[in-house]
Amino acid sequence: MAMNGDYLAPISDTAGSWVWRSQSGRRAVDDVVSDLERRWGFDRLPRLVSPALRERFVAAQDMHRQATMEGVDLAEMDSMMIRAWRALEAEAIARGETELPGAVVAWQAEEPERGTICLCLDDEHAQALLARAKAEGWNAEAWTLVEVGRVLAASSSLWEVKQAFPMATVQSKRKAMPQDDIPPL
Repeated sequence: MAMNGDYLAPISDTAGSWVWRSQSGRRAVDDVVSDLERRWGFDRLPRLVSPALRERFVAAQDMHRQATMEGVDLAEMDSMMIRAWRALEAEAIARGETELPGAVVAWQAEEPERGTICLCLDDEHAQALLARAKAEGWNAEAWTLVEVGRVLAASSSLWEVKQAFPMATVQSKRKAMPQDDIPPL
């Protein structure tokens, strides 16, 4: 049952279950998960470990979810989940896996409200980078390599210029001149 100041929140984006969360403060397990997912990517760590550890982790998540829904004291369950998340990270590191890097390339947008434009490897990388930006208090706009490829493919005039002049570079953007303002030749 909800207390004053509590709110209904999803246990996870994919679980389809909801639980009352305290608005008064985050629990330690929330902070650990938030930190790990900012560094490793959302739901990435369980995919980087052995099937045996993944199964144990999922079982621990199920136990934690059930305890949360039953309204029992979560101190022990939270501690168990912190150990589970740390075990995932330790095994991932032992297997030679690495945290997601920062942006492949980043630059300050011309429009201040856009913040820093970041080129990312894929959606998972972009999500982690956006979470880092939010946690660190800076504004980021993330583009994946695939998205940039789609934009370039849709811009046939740019493609035609690059085909005709392979060493040409895009220096800046400007508004196209209206057709009525083009002087006759």
